[in-house]
Amino acid sequence: MRSFSQHSFAAWVACVLATALASGSSEAYAQPWSGPMMSPTESFQARGQVSAYVRRVFQDRDGHLWLGTNDDGVGRFDGRELMFYGPREGLAGRAVRGIAQDQGGAVWIATDSGVSRFEHGVFTTFRLGDAARDNDVWSLFLDRSGAIWVSTLAGVSRFDGKAFVPFELPAARAPIGRSLVGPGVVLDMAQDQSGSIWFATDGAGLFKYDGAAFASYTSVDGLGSDQVLCVHADRRGRIWMGTDGGGVTCIDGGTVRTYSAKDGLGIDRVWDVTEDRRGDLWFATLGAGVTRFDGARLTVFGAADGLSVSHVQHLFEDRNGTLWLGCSGGLFRREGERFVNVMRDGPWSAEPLAAFSRLIGGRWKMTTAAGRDTYDTWHWGPGKQSIRSMRLGSLTDGSPWSAMTAYYWHPGFGEIRLLSVGSVMRGVGEGRTTFERDRAESVFTLHQIGGPRSLRDSWTFVGPDRYRDDLSEMAGNDYELLAGWDRLRVAEAERADGAGVPFVTRGGTPSELMRPLERVLGRAWESAAGDGPDAARAEVESRTRSTFQYVPHTDAIYARVEVINDGSSSSHAMDIYLYHHTGTRSLRCLALASFGSENAIVFEGDIVPAGDGGSFKVHLTEHRSSGQWPLEGSVEFMEDGLARVQVWRPHAQDRTLVLDRWYGRASK
Repeated sequence: MRSFSQHSFAAWVACVLATALASGSSEAYAQPWSGPMMSPTESFQARGQVSAYVRRVFQDRDGHLWLGTNDDGVGRFDGRELMFYGPREGLAGRAVRGIAQDQGGAVWIATDSGVSRFEHGVFTTFRLGDAARDNDVWSLFLDRSGAIWVSTLAGVSRFDGKAFVPFELPAARAPIGRSLVGPGVVLDMAQDQSGSIWFATDGAGLFKYDGAAFASYTSVDGLGSDQVLCVHADRRGRIWMGTDGGGVTCIDGGTVRTYSAKDGLGIDRVWDVTEDRRGDLWFATLGAGVTRFDGARLTVFGAADGLSVSHVQHLFEDRNGTLWLGCSGGLFRREGERFVNVMRDGPWSAEPLAAFSRLIGGRWKMTTAAGRDTYDTWHWGPGKQSIRSMRLGSLTDGSPWSAMTAYYWHPGFGEIRLLSVGSVMRGVGEGRTTFERDRAESVFTLHQIGGPRSLRDSWTFVGPDRYRDDLSEMAGNDYELLAGWDRLRVAEAERADGAGVPFVTRGGTPSELMRPLERVLGRAWESAAGDGPDAARAEVESRTRSTFQYVPHTDAIYARVEVINDGSSSSHAMDIYLYHHTGTRSLRCLALASFGSENAIVFEGDIVPAGDGGSFKVHLTEHRSSGQWPLEGSVEFMEDGLARVQVWRPHAQDRTLVLDRWYGRASK
């Protein structure tokens, strides 16, 4: 299949009344990468794991994701490209065990051969001594004062602005027996709410430094083991530590408690602990995936939940609330209650509408108090960047009604938007939707003939096949509940009886405003040869087929655009919604597309019929993640059944013709 250009997509929208477009050059509004001016060790393009061993995940203030690996140096993903940097680019070593960003914006990276600072596109390396063990760094920590701390095989040091100065810890309270890395080596550091710094050691337990004196905690005091692999201070003031073989120990004031595999922990080897924004604790284990602790229950996540590796070294929650896992075997991130393996080519972020996937399949039935049923069906849009709901029901007098709602990712707003058109008082709803775990909420304005209303629709799922739907309206400064329904998934084959909703496929008539658009109905349209300048090229390019359907009782038209691939197969390219906007009393267009690296493209604007009824003007705004642009188009219907589509991109005092194409009745 050939790829669409932005001009072809623009044409498609301009010809919302005529049809599809053909593909052209694969232009896009790509912006140049503004990263550091240096040669990356490797710019990964081929599919494969990010690295065999991801030890660290970190997000800087610009939103870039940094990945510390065991042998590939440090990676940085800027939202479009993953680049790796190693000794050839100035990084001190190849094994990265810590990443932090200081108050000035510099990124500090702890490696097996020293500490590197990345600032203004340049690496500066700091050596902590002459021996290899002096520079074999195992942890890096930034305290609230902005001080950088590191620990090596030789001990702990603190940066004084020019160099790292040794910071001596007390001797172990008892002889150190077994160790994983080296006797007494500090493997992790954390700062609690009072400002005290905690040091997790390999064999000497835990040290606390309050700025004046040290305190020591060992297995004698209740720790699960003296081999403390990590330490975390939670928002409630508790101190959590993961141990090698002794589970997880929590110090809560004067109380010390250990959780082990007997309590539901996956395994007693815990390499990292973190707390998510909900307050749940997550434990990374060496051998049993991750375990979540919600304060009452320990839940283990492993292969059955998408986490195909068992050794997890690091946990990190980014600013969007996504939990990342650095593992022996690659990089993973959490999506809902499952985990996704992030490869070199992604997916780096969750599909914005992924939570809606639970609605696909079957029909969702709701029965009113009067015994009348409504049925919803859900259908994916192109690239799963949008989803469409069709609702059929009947009024109290038995007459049928319907509604259509599109939920779509809007790259301009950076959120899920909704457009709803319904037959009841010819209402048009516009707003936004959020979906988190088992709850969704839509806040929107419903434009009706009598004026606008501010509404909120809340869903609560109580299983895979049932959810509660509560509709509220703004009254004063708060929402008041209007009605609530339970919706249940039923089989596709189920049909309503005489007391329920008839499954109408036709019904109602377009309003006077919508009537000029009727000529696009009842046929499929394809690109065709004609007299335009693109006629010859259209013969050899991919064909598109568009079908237009009047949605019963809604005063709206839905169009589906498909690309006809080589042979007989086709692919879904675009959804178009043409509707009478009751708020502005105008004809409006919303077109949703997805192709190539552009996850979501949104076109929205007005349709203006000419007085002769044989042509239309279209004024649109094209929204992509890289920006927005205006488009102007015209559609002219010919006596021979063809339609000519022209598209211009306006400039300050002029406009450029970007497409001139003919369309006609589909051959099949």
